[in-house]
Amino acid sequence: MTDITLAAGPLTVVLRPAWGGRVLRAVHERFGDILVPIETDSFVPDQWPKGGAYPLVPFHNRVSDARFRFQDRSVELPAHPDVAPNALHGFSSRRAWQGAALTDTAAHMQLDHPGDAAWPWRCHAAQDYRLAPDRIDVTVSVSNRDTTPMPAGIGWHPYLPHLAGIDVDAAHFWPTNPDLTPTGEKQPAAGQDGDTRYLSDWSRCDMVLDNGLRLSLSATPELNHIVVYSAPAGYVCVEPVSHLANALARPPRDPGDGMQTLAPGETLSGTVALHVQLPGAPPMAAPGRMPSEVTK
Repeated sequence: MTDITLAAGPLTVVLRPAWGGRVLRAVHERFGDILVPIETDSFVPDQWPKGGAYPLVPFHNRVSDARFRFQDRSVELPAHPDVAPNALHGFSSRRAWQGAALTDTAAHMQLDHPGDAAWPWRCHAAQDYRLAPDRIDVTVSVSNRDTTPMPAGIGWHPYLPHLAGIDVDAAHFWPTNPDLTPTGEKQPAAGQDGDTRYLSDWSRCDMVLDNGLRLSLSATPELNHIVVYSAPAGYVCVEPVSHLANALARPPRDPGDGMQTLAPGETLSGTVALHVQLPGAPPMAAPGRMPSEVTK
């Protein structure tokens, strides 16, 4: 098991490809952990550590009754024990990735999936990390390597320490059923709260850690949805994603749910940027959106 350490100025990021392509730690030399550190010595794929960050491929969050139909194919997913009978997140964060440092500030991780009961399409997933003294960029992608079209979604799932404040500029909020699957309604986001929030049409999420360090999250347009989960344990998950939770199982498909259909050879890619700003510094300019990254 080989870890990858990236460093740029005051920031250090440690990646562990073997544990689902995860970030183990992200540390600022003066202010400490930016993400909740993973400190366990073992990795259980269905009971993953609540820390660091991991990829969400080829879907995120819940799928009702762990089944869906796509075109002429019915797919049975593994139910997750914590949310049974529903499935939870894609397979990528449970599998060992291959990875290597490209430079002191960049790394590549990849995962080839041959097709199995958990996901019947052959596909290739990748993550590219780039580190600067004041930001962490990660590009998550999935490519259809099969001979038939494949549904696809992507995202990134970081765990933030307890926050002194958080503000997301999302325009829309999606209410949930008791099992935390969306009802399918879409409402204005203003004034909406709750432990789990499914939001969309956003461009920026500003956060303040208890120590005063400011973080700002932005993403390319492919990641137009965002999930904010405030855990009873005190950590907060802020997850830029390409589609609405349970989009795979919602009939009929809603064009606004964000789930993509990839033809053979097509790739879906999106980039997340986590900006870091010291206490007392002038306010950060709003990070801009980057061009579309869906490619043939």
